[in-house]
Amino acid sequence: MSARGAGTPVPSPHRARRREKKTATCLGALAVLLGWAGPAAARASTAAGPPTQPAPSSLAVATSGNWSGYIATGTSYTEASGAFDVPNVSRYVTGSTASEWVGIDGWSNSTLVQAGVNEIPLGHGATLVEPWWEVVPGPQELATGMMVRAGDRIKAQVEEVSAGRWSISLVDDTNGDSFSTVQPYAGPASSAEWVVEADATTSGVPTRLAPLGDKITFVHMAVNDALASPEGTLEAGVEPGAANSPTEKGLSHPTTFTEVVMVQSGNAVSTPSPLRKGEFSVTYGGAHGLND
Repeated sequence: MSARGAGTPVPSPHRARRREKKTATCLGALAVLLGWAGPAAARASTAAGPPTQPAPSSLAVATSGNWSGYIATGTSYTEASGAFDVPNVSRYVTGSTASEWVGIDGWSNSTLVQAGVNEIPLGHGATLVEPWWEVVPGPQELATGMMVRAGDRIKAQVEEVSAGRWSISLVDDTNGDSFSTVQPYAGPASSAEWVVEADATTSGVPTRLAPLGDKITFVHMAVNDALASPEGTLEAGVEPGAANSPTEKGLSHPTTFTEVVMVQSGNAVSTPSPLRKGEFSVTYGGAHGLND
């Protein structure tokens, strides 16, 4: 996906070869029924030291046919992380999907390393929830050993642990399940993302965003081991009684945070709140042209 300036529609990304290995016969049949290919690709250790002035940052706005959330640009990124609560799908809309994820790259290039959760409505009152990871252009893979449900608090992180090798991890803080893997990745690492997404069909066309009954809030957003914040990229420290609380320590590089609004059929269907001290919420606007 390429960004072309504030307020400019962002082209829909292309994702191919999503999850080529079928996890079960029923899921394979579901994929055929919905024409579903999964999240669109396109794409996106605290160091001790004396307090410094937070690095300057700026804000931009863009639109996308399948992304909403925030993108950080301005330096080379070696780590991105965040936590979110898995939302409920409030009603069934045929062919709709949703995903929440944290990743690096994909905003201005076609490679991406990411981890998150899918919500795939199966029918009235039934939703398939899938934890997953992906290194684009490879296929999406299930995060094995995890059983995730709506309402669970999920922590996602991607981090370069050595040259060209990245750790990808998911933790369900609600039930204690976790997954991690180390994979090769050679992308430019020029952006970091915290995104709610409408997945893409096998032809690369974004699906409709599934109607989400909950406001999705991302918290403890960190990048390069610092809190992601337009007030300045602050070093993420641990204070007594508050895990991952920020301390007023800055990094040396400026950062631009781009707010991305999802627009489908000419309507804003998913809009992020202002980003403050590593937190923002995404509100669903699915009443605008997305009903059956």
